[in-house]
Amino acid sequence: MKIFLLGATGYIGGDLLYLLNKTHPEYEITVLPCLTQIFYRYINSLHPHLRHRSPDPRRGGPSQPRHGKIYNDITDIDDITSFPSAADHRNVDEIVLDLANAESERIKTAIVCPAVIYGTGRGPVKTTSLAIPFIAADVLNRGTGIAPEGEWVWGNVHVEDMSRLTLSLIEIAATTNTASNTALWGKDAYYFVEASESDWADIIRQVVREAHEAGLVQSEEVKYLNNANAVEQGGPVYAYFFTNSRSRGSRARELLDWEPVQVGIEGTIREAVMAEASKLGML
Repeated sequence: MKIFLLGATGYIGGDLLYLLNKTHPEYEITVLPCLTQIFYRYINSLHPHLRHRSPDPRRGGPSQPRHGKIYNDITDIDDITSFPSAADHRNVDEIVLDLANAESERIKTAIVCPAVIYGTGRGPVKTTSLAIPFIAADVLNRGTGIAPEGEWVWGNVHVEDMSRLTLSLIEIAATTNTASNTALWGKDAYYFVEASESDWADIIRQVVREAHEAGLVQSEEVKYLNNANAVEQGGPVYAYFFTNSRSRGSRARELLDWEPVQVGIEGTIREAVMAEASKLGML
């Protein structure tokens, strides 16, 4: 089995690389790294069949509102695969969907779409996610929290649960000869990956509480702001905390027998706070 893996230096791809190498040392994995020779030395030590490819140096809106709708990757598949071109990541989806329509009998295609990913990754370079570490660092730097007014809900999933789902698809692809199973592969093979949902204000409150209990901030004060004021004070990332992104990953549960098994997002917040405090020299 030969695998060409993009993003191996990143958070998601790195964790998948770890799991692939641990579970299937017989796989020949080629990765396209985008960082330093340190990474090259690391991957060469992992496994004799693991190779890398370097890039040729000569080659050179905000989230779509969900309005509270929960998208199910089976019952709402027609809507999911026809979002407007301006939607986040839609340009990548269209490449895969076009290939699925053109080569449905020859090439197995699937789109794996996670919610907010959390937890410590096991990859060689980047092991932290974006959202929780960002919130933790922001709270520690300003000594208080900024939270959105209202209720804004996103799904979430642990990075290890995400990797397990992707591994399941890879294993099935490696052991089947046909791409004609339209439930597993092809134009409808869109896999949402989610374990639970959280309100952004709840997450921010817990970050502040954990920081206060650790003696890293003086109080559990949280300022509730509207969109404009939050972006003005906290930066453009805060605009995402005024959006909803809700989904149900029925396809993986029904077809792959996948279920999340890792600790929920709330159980990782203290670790994230302490990690950011260490980076900031506060410990």
